[in-house]
Amino acid sequence: KYVAKAYEYSKPGIEPVLYDLSNIKFENYPWLMKKLKLGETIFIPSVEGLPSEAAFEKSFFQEHLIKSGLIIPILSDNKMLGHIGFGSVSEESFWSDEHVSLLKVVAEIIASALIKQRAEDALRESEKKYREILEFTEDAYYAVDLRGNFTACNRAMEKMLGYNEKELIGLNFRSLCQNSDQIYKVFNQAFEKAKPRFSVIINLIRKDGSNITADLSLSLIYNKEGYIVGFRGLGRDITERMQLEEQLKYLSFQDQLTGLYNRRYFENELDRLDGGREYPVTVISADLDGMKLINDSLGHRKGDQYLKACANLLEENMRSSDILARVSGDEFAIILPRTNQKEANKLISRIRNAIDAYNEVQPDLPISISMGLAVSEKDTQLLEETYSMADSNMYQDKLQRNQQACGNIVKALLAYQDDRKRDGGKENEYKKQLSIKIGQKIGLNDQQMANLIALSEACHLGNVAIPESVFNKQGRLKQDEWEMVRQHSEKGSRIASFSPALNKIADLILYHHENFDGSGYPAGIKGEAIPVECRIMSVVSSFIAMTSYRTYGKVLSNQEAIEELRRCSGNQFDPKLVEVFISCLKDELSLRIEWDR
Repeated sequence: KYVAKAYEYSKPGIEPVLYDLSNIKFENYPWLMKKLKLGETIFIPSVEGLPSEAAFEKSFFQEHLIKSGLIIPILSDNKMLGHIGFGSVSEESFWSDEHVSLLKVVAEIIASALIKQRAEDALRESEKKYREILEFTEDAYYAVDLRGNFTACNRAMEKMLGYNEKELIGLNFRSLCQNSDQIYKVFNQAFEKAKPRFSVIINLIRKDGSNITADLSLSLIYNKEGYIVGFRGLGRDITERMQLEEQLKYLSFQDQLTGLYNRRYFENELDRLDGGREYPVTVISADLDGMKLINDSLGHRKGDQYLKACANLLEENMRSSDILARVSGDEFAIILPRTNQKEANKLISRIRNAIDAYNEVQPDLPISISMGLAVSEKDTQLLEETYSMADSNMYQDKLQRNQQACGNIVKALLAYQDDRKRDGGKENEYKKQLSIKIGQKIGLNDQQMANLIALSEACHLGNVAIPESVFNKQGRLKQDEWEMVRQHSEKGSRIASFSPALNKIADLILYHHENFDGSGYPAGIKGEAIPVECRIMSVVSSFIAMTSYRTYGKVLSNQEAIEELRRCSGNQFDPKLVEVFISCLKDELSLRIEWDR
């Protein structure tokens, strides 16, 4: 649309017209433009002889005293890039065909130079933008020659590897790889197949010696002749991503509480070993005895500790080739590749011995594990079936062990409860002696007497579930703490139901805090609906509590306690039993055994 750039050479003495040639609108000279666009060379031997349709052009030439002219278009693919113009101002001139041909050659040379210049300018601009993009992209860029030496990099690559550009250029890529053979094979395969790689996971060594994992792309660099001269690509530090993937993989196969493998991993291993070369394969099913009792009595936190102690004990006795998993709440499973029944029995014996040794050192909460095994000698039997057989054998073992294990745990809980008291168990003995005397005086039968004695020793078994901060708290309890204490009857009853020695008195433990008028807990039964053993225990326990040291009240004398029993007779206590108890105190001074109050 305009003459944007103009260059002029004038013979000495001739006035230049360059200024007038700048910003000329082509549309003002239609005759000239039509011919130039058609690629015609325009020879004007005489300006005066121009046709009428060239009136604008004639006026321009005359204004600048031009008498003759020659205009040659500069073309590229029939597209005008510019033109060369010659004007004669002193006289009319003639340009021969030879001169015109030579000038056309000059125009072609200029056209080629312009095209090359524009291409180089575009390339430089493109390279500038490319460098800017590479410089500020978050991806690390690298280029290496065929020997693997760095020839280019960007800031992200410097940051990723910890080197600056000067240090990286010339450095061999293989020296940064933890496994140099691996990266050599990758680059060599790309070279031989002339194919790029879109993702190469490689472990690299940073300048400070730390290790990272990078994900690299790899493309080929060609020279003008089409030969491969190097490699380039982008990369990212994926160390955190890989660590996260490993963590997720770990979590998907690991039991969070014990750190052992979980059921999913165990089942995958059964599938993997099925039909393989690891036969004979032994599977052991193991179940922790008394787990529900521990959770019910001491809470799930203590139960978790018990479970982890069992897991550690099992793990310590495994071989490196064995696979130990926690497959459910209190169940474990073990896979023993290339292990026959004799060798498996040796492992079980080793575990049993380890349990005995543990219980000698840690008698407070003894561990008991029921176990069963099954062996698959050949691949004709699915290992899932072998596991089912081992599980069935484990339950047979559990029928023999579980009651004894629960009984041992209950004994340990009773011992633990006695240890929490200040008197070292003297209170229980005093309670038992008083209870026996009342029972004898009212004529209880042998079974009732046996139940009464057992109740005197275990009535507060449920207190093991009360935290130390509440059990020995100074002063009055808060409402939520009192509610916790009130639950000890129910908890004690549940615990006793697990013990062969105490399950007969589970109901007595449940009702030993019921009141004669129905105001007690937990069931609110009253009168003679309350078992007689519980009514006796209510009177005896209350008397001992009133005449003994307690964190929540003052110590009463025997007479003050007797008066309190009579005051509450008929509502809290059975009136008849209160009087029997008082008579026992008066008649039998031998009952006043040494008792540290």
